[in-house]
Amino acid sequence: MPSEDEFLPVILEAERRPVRVSQLEVIDYTEQFRPDALSLGSPGTMTVFVGRKGTRAIEDVRAALTGQGDISKVLLRLRGSIRAPTHSAFVEMMLQQPVFADIRYGGEVLNKGIFLPKDFDLVLSVLPYNGGRLARDGFSLVEHYSENSDAGLSALVVQVSPPLTAAESAALRLVPEDQLVLNVGSAIDCQTTYWFAAGIAFGIVTGAGVTVLALAALMMAPGEEVHLTSDEINGLGPAASARTLLARRHELLRKKIPS
Repeated sequence: MPSEDEFLPVILEAERRPVRVSQLEVIDYTEQFRPDALSLGSPGTMTVFVGRKGTRAIEDVRAALTGQGDISKVLLRLRGSIRAPTHSAFVEMMLQQPVFADIRYGGEVLNKGIFLPKDFDLVLSVLPYNGGRLARDGFSLVEHYSENSDAGLSALVVQVSPPLTAAESAALRLVPEDQLVLNVGSAIDCQTTYWFAAGIAFGIVTGAGVTVLALAALMMAPGEEVHLTSDEINGLGPAASARTLLARRHELLRKKIPS
């Protein structure tokens, strides 16, 4: 992830540009998720798909999620020719875009500076999720666009809840409304958006001709799933239990991202 000094030009550029804010649809894919099949999400995550307007990329995602389309068609859209740049090159690429965006949840920015490189019309961002209720304000996409450009982005959020014990579910239901913003965490890695799409975290299955989603690699193996004991929950209370569940999941997910 670029340092604050490296990211400063992006912050200044964002302040110079007008913004568009749009609320994002959230599709709960928990019941449809199958660990042995192609999927557009992974348990314990909110996956935000960001597409270029005019390409029908997000429409393809929605269709695949609702059973009206082909998941492999979406995965093929995530293939491109980008190589992993240096942090400074990454920032320079962002500055050259006619539009880049931030993802907000409950008013908090969880990923900043998302853009679509050349050859891409769809990228994704993975956010850790503890399985609790969602904040009333939900998710939004904040586009920073050049006034002389008609470029735009659209997005959609895929929710896959993690497995929870009865005690964890009960604690999450008791989290106060003003703390629900802490049920979803910041992006695992700001550049993971592009590493996933570039195939660094995806494997190409040449025989099938489709991209195998490495979100499956984010799945927890048996015994690896994070849980709190009833004693821990009683000691922490609902809100602190929710924060602890999220922090532990975030830590595990980060360990699964290629360095």
